[in-house]
Amino acid sequence: MQRTIESLAPRVEVYSIDESFADLTGIAEPLGDFAREIQARVRSWTGMPVGIGIGHTKTLAKAAQHASKLYKERTGGVVDLRADHAVEWLLKRMPTQEVWGVGRRISVRLEADGVTTAWQLANTDPIARTKPDGMPPSYKSMVSNQKMLSMAGVNPHC
Repeated sequence: MQRTIESLAPRVEVYSIDESFADLTGIAEPLGDFAREIQARVRSWTGMPVGIGIGHTKTLAKAAQHASKLYKERTGGVVDLRADHAVEWLLKRMPTQEVWGVGRRISVRLEADGVTTAWQLANTDPIARTKPDGMPPSYKSMVSNQKMLSMAGVNPHC
């Protein structure tokens, strides 16, 4: 899968055995078509179905990739999360525990403070959520200007 992606995207970061990020800066629009081309080629060359998420940051690309599995029938396995309304729609429905890097323990603390969705988290003042050691958490990792693509093999049993 990784070689297939690297043959199509200029800059690829392998995240795990079945997941990669690709920097799509400079790739012509529409990126959804480019993502579907990658999806088709990976399926053709490896037989593996993939879900693809597009976002301005790795965090948003991962959220979009997760949504590509949840809403596969509606999206065909490709979700573009670059438009503000799409980000808001998804993050309002995404529990904080599903945000990349948050996990169960942190989400329990957030929930105790009334923060239950990724949307609430994205709009939380990081200074107000200072860790006990005095360092603000990296909750604002959703803010950047790169176009990123997250791709992961889809487990057909999910």
